[in-house]
Amino acid sequence: KTIREFKKNINLNITFFKISSNKEINNELIYCENIDNIKTEKSISVEKFDRIEISKLSNFIKKNLISINDKIQINEDNSKYYLILCEFNYNSKNSKEVIINNKINDELLKIKNNFLFEQKIKYKFKLYE
Repeated sequence: KTIREFKKNINLNITFFKISSNKEINNELIYCENIDNIKTEKSISVEKFDRIEISKLSNFIKKNLISINDKIQINEDNSKYYLILCEFNYNSKNSKEVIINNKINDELLKIKNNFLFEQKIKYKFKLYE
């Protein structure tokens, strides 16, 4: 199983919708392109959460809303509602810088570890406890 998660420190914001009703909602009708149609239904309430910072979301939401049109059903206090992820917003330039810096740091760590390994061999290093 592949675990997907959001990158940290890239100022990622998401837009999602909370869809609720006192009647049963057909799960197959809940997708981003259909939000406007869902809003026309009198028995269904649609609330938009626009550009919410990832860091402000619960871990449950972060783990379950990863891709566009991902949705989760939440049951609480005898009511049921859905959250559906519809949009990502981020600063492309800042994100690229963070990713490049992470790659540089990874390479530096590899070089450091390789150097230490070679020096331990060269000087026949032994760790005594």
